Amino acid sequence: MCVPVLEFPAYLLGIQTDLLQNKITSRKMDSKWGGKSEVIEVTLNVEQAEFTRDALAKALYSRMFDFLVEVRVVWVCSTKSGNCIGNNMA
Repeated sequence: MCVPVLEFPAYLLGIQTDLLQNKITSRKMDSKWGGKSEVIEVTLNVEQAEFTRDALAKALYSRMFDFLVEVRVVWVCSTKSGNCIGNNMA
């Protein structure tokens, strides 16, 4: 089952739509019992899937923001020959 609304986000992330849907709607749990290890895939309910979607969006936004700040710091440091605050990569 492929949800059309996930096609564009999957395209932007460079992954297949089915994989994105699977990551948002399920999770894997490691179960250890009696010295045996087993991986169980659990389907999330609607509220859990929404939380997972929101957490993914927040993580992507955070990484993009950090990247843009880093690019800006490098650009400012490369255009000025004085002291720079932050990562002085120039």
